[in-house]
Amino acid sequence: MTRMILGDGIIAGMWLAAIEVLAAVATGRGLTPSYVLLVAAFDLGGGFVAAAFAASIRAVVPRHVTGYALRFVPLAATLTTVFIADKVVLAAVNRAQPAAVGLAALVSALAVLLPVALLAARRMARTRHPDVSAIASLVVLAPFLVGLRALARTLVHAPSPPALVAAILLALALPAALLAQDRWFARRGGPSARRMEGTVAAVAFVFLALALGLGRARATSSYSIPLRRPHPEMAAVVTSAPRPNVLLISIDTLRADRLSLYGYDRDTTPFLRRLAHESLVFTHAVSPGTWTVPGHAAMLTGRFPGVLGALSLDSGLRPEAVTLAERLAQVGYRTGAVVANAASLDRRLGWSQGFAFYADEPRRVFGYEPSLNDALKPWPLAEDRVVGKWKTAEEVNRAATAWLDQDGGVPFFLFINYMDTHDPYVSPGDWPDRYSGRRSFLIDPVPAVLRGQRDLTSAEAAHFRALYDGAIAYVDDQIGRLLAPLAARGALATTLVIITSDHGEFFGEHRLFRHEIGPYDPVHRVPLLVRYPGGRRAGVAHDWVELVDVVPTVLDVIGLAGSTELDGQALPHVSHPILIQQAPHPSSGRLHARGLDRGYTGLYEGSRKVVVFDDGAAALFDLEDDPGEDHDLSGAEHDVVQLMRAHLGAANATHPRRWFPSWPDPDVQERLRAGGYVR
Repeated sequence: MTRMILGDGIIAGMWLAAIEVLAAVATGRGLTPSYVLLVAAFDLGGGFVAAAFAASIRAVVPRHVTGYALRFVPLAATLTTVFIADKVVLAAVNRAQPAAVGLAALVSALAVLLPVALLAARRMARTRHPDVSAIASLVVLAPFLVGLRALARTLVHAPSPPALVAAILLALALPAALLAQDRWFARRGGPSARRMEGTVAAVAFVFLALALGLGRARATSSYSIPLRRPHPEMAAVVTSAPRPNVLLISIDTLRADRLSLYGYDRDTTPFLRRLAHESLVFTHAVSPGTWTVPGHAAMLTGRFPGVLGALSLDSGLRPEAVTLAERLAQVGYRTGAVVANAASLDRRLGWSQGFAFYADEPRRVFGYEPSLNDALKPWPLAEDRVVGKWKTAEEVNRAATAWLDQDGGVPFFLFINYMDTHDPYVSPGDWPDRYSGRRSFLIDPVPAVLRGQRDLTSAEAAHFRALYDGAIAYVDDQIGRLLAPLAARGALATTLVIITSDHGEFFGEHRLFRHEIGPYDPVHRVPLLVRYPGGRRAGVAHDWVELVDVVPTVLDVIGLAGSTELDGQALPHVSHPILIQQAPHPSSGRLHARGLDRGYTGLYEGSRKVVVFDDGAAALFDLEDDPGEDHDLSGAEHDVVQLMRAHLGAANATHPRRWFPSWPDPDVQERLRAGGYVR
């Protein structure tokens, strides 16, 4: 019995893993070795569980039930339960929609009962080799399970008649396929069961290796994205002068005051400190938003996110937005992007506009398996070491360097997004232990803090700060490793390098943790370092500037006339209003009692900052005397509030807030939820 359990478990698990990774490659995903190994481990584990459970069933069934029925049916029913329930039932429960839960349960129940129903069909079986036929049946069952799980997941997220019909047809096709293989063995005979097991396992291993090779190649291959017709202002520009390369680096969730570049007491950014000697460093840079979408919308288009309607969870970039990549592609630049934030920067949300190469594949490990992700979340060690939603900076660099090495003889624009500084602040090796304060918790404190049930303790805040600082130091090191080859071949001298972030992060300030809410500076103040070609214009600038100024600055440096519709201006000196914009955020409703789920707009002028919430309430801060924004001056300085309200009203009239809530397709929604953006 032990040999049969091992044999059935290996066959079922390896073959399922092979089909699953081949399906991933067929759908256009890049694969990493870690993903293939984890899929194989998960599916092998499921195969052994199913084989062991099936063996226990065989031990108690009536003795007259023998042969194929005894070997295949219990194993198939158990394997189907394990494989389907993970993606379907638990995902539906997480959505907390009774209709979706009921539909998922129905689909899963039918899937479990299907192999039992096959028993009747198998009474027509003619083969005299039931063990061999059972092994072949497992091979046939695997692609049907992969397809059925994908269709069932689609039904959970977005029920539709075509998906339901496809699932039914797939279920009906399985008995026909099983009978077909039975007739084949009945006519031709078959090998021994042991030889059959070895052959199937070997073929599955070959398929896994083939899928890994194809997936790795796809991960660094160029995606063909059609470009639009030239923008009128860009089409008019004709120049023969060589233009510099452009490298734009966004370090997700990086607040400015945690960089030693800005005077932080921990030396988190030794490389950036050295790079600053030949760069212009801005000490008062602002992100208009508190999270990924509005920050990157401003950074990549030069428009305020409210103008673009890029304020809601799944809005992304609408087609009418003109990106920096589109502008540069139209004047001959080779455009590429490698993004680690596979949730919010998914190409299907419009972020790939203008990029000929856009690598946005998730890391494809446990972080994107909903049930496993949710099961591991309460355990910080698993969250830190196992889940690993985001590609590491090293993995991002590997793909970016491979693209850079494909020198096309024309200037390049490369956009890079690192996610190591985003929660859960995972960095590889000993980087998490680089700074004191890290500790272990039996139960993760984050859910209770995010629900507003309690605040972070000082020890917990120190723990997360240590992880965060270690992640910053890791990314700093990786930026140095990315730029080193460019410097070695002389390309860095002709490259405009801009390093910034989309937003910051709370670590207990104002009793807040993480981001997506505001309106305080820990989430709105970001680093901004601009290294001009040749290292000119080095120094420190104390002007208020904003992420909308990135695109005009690039256009100015490469010699393109500034577009009149842009909201930003070329650095270092700008005169536009320094605006912040926030839509009512559904995932922050847990803090409704404190009014922090309200939308707002705000304005920076000199040392003053005014915030006006959607309900009409206002707050005023003097950032020079009160950098922590602990003292609201709106009651004491009514005249200043009224004046700045008027200025803010004029700015809002020119740059109105809009948002267009619309739910993306199921796979994008799953990425958003796995990334923590949908709860």
